Parts: sequence; C-alpha cells; structure tokens
Amino acid sequence: MSAIRDIAINVLAYPITFALGLFANVIYRWFSLRGDRKLWRPFLGKGSLAVILTDKPGPRTPKVSVTEVQAFSDLRGALHALGREVELQIGSLANFRTLRNCPFICLGGPLANPATKQVLDSVNGLPVSFNEADKSFRTSSANPYKEIVDPATGQTVTDFGLILKLTKLNKDATDSCPVLIVFGTRGSGTEDAVRALLYHNPLRQEMSKKVDDDYYALLKFNKLNTVHPWQVVSSGSFRRT
Repeated sequence: MSAIRDIAINVLAYPITFALGLFANVIYRWFSLRGDRKLWRPFLGKGSLAVILTDKPGPRTPKVSVTEVQAFSDLRGALHALGREVELQIGSLANFRTLRNCPFICLGGPLANPATKQVLDSVNGLPVSFNEADKSFRTSSANPYKEIVDPATGQTVTDFGLILKLTKLNKDATDSCPVLIVFGTRGSGTEDAVRALLYHNPLRQEMSKKVDDDYYALLKFNKLNTVHPWQVVSSGSFRRT
C-alpha cells in the first residue's frame, strides 16, 4: 500500500515540478533578454541593421575571415533573440554614404575594414587609438598593447581588442544613427571581443549603464585561461572634440 502511495505522489509531483522548472526558465529568460534589450537598445529600432565584415580578394568573389563569420553568427543569434534581423555586408563593397543614415556594426579593424577606418578617422577625442604600423592599441600609458606570441609554440597567448559605441556617427547631426565598432589586433581578437560583448557580464552591465553615452572598452584576452579569458584594461564614457 505504501509503494502505491509513493507512486501516486510521484505521479502527481512530476507535472508540478516540471511546471515550476519551466516557469523558472521563462523568468530567467525574461530577465536575460531584459538586460540584452537595454544593452542593445540603440540598435533595436526600425529599418535595416548592417553588420560589416572584413574581406580579402578572392579568385572570383571576396573572401571573408572565418573567425569573423563565427563572430557574426554569434552576434546575429543574440540580436535575433531580440527580434532584430541583421544584414551582412562586406567592407570592400559597403556603401558608406548609405550607411551614414542607418545604424551599423563593423567587425574587424581599420587595416582590413574600410568602414571601421572611416569611423575611427572621424572620431576626435577617443581615449584609445589603434596604431596600424605595429598593430597595437595605445592609451595615455607609455606602453602599447599588442599581441604576445609564445616563441616556443608560435601561438598567441595574449591579445587585445576594442569595443567602441557611438550614440551618433555624426555628433552634430540630429538624424545621425548609432555605430558599434568591434575588432582585435587580428581576426581571432575580433571574435574574442564579440564574445566579451555577449558574455562578459561586468562589461555588459557597464555598457548598459552607459547606453546613452559614447563609450569605449579596451579588452585584454588571455588565451591560456578558458574560464576567465576577458579583462577590461580601460573603459568608460568619453566626449568627442
């Protein structure tokens, strides 16, 4: 009789437990998306949202970096969850005049992505700069931030990336749209920077608080640390001159 009672209790308890688990998952998802919506609010409006990747000449068509394709895929998935569709463009074919009138995201640095270069060249007062000659980031600190390679293995052990969000491409134009630039010293650094933007909670929380400001974050990537690979070297709001 006791065994029958236990079975009956388990049968009754299962749908209740399942419903509670489902409810908890819905609540967690709601809070997660709520944070994402605040972070991505400037880019969730109507119209198209272009994501521009770097490319290199190919035998027939331009070739896009594999790491940037993965970064684009991760970024598209996050935006798709918020109901935002994105349009893939490649840097060498992007029409910058058209882009001036709509929000866009650039993946890849100024050496390979013309749109990134034009944006960076137009911004005065940025607290961090990218030196194209030696592929390094520079701040007011005397030391440049650049890729570190293990001479024994030839593998990258430390890399750096930049996230730059502009509330308006043209700070003096009322109809100008927001722009996001994400890149590293190399392709894998761009992918790491995108993942930091998507998964590094301290960075995401700070960006959410600065959602209405021009904002930058210089990031350090420890390739040997798979648990905590991201570190914010310098970040914050800034005023363009």
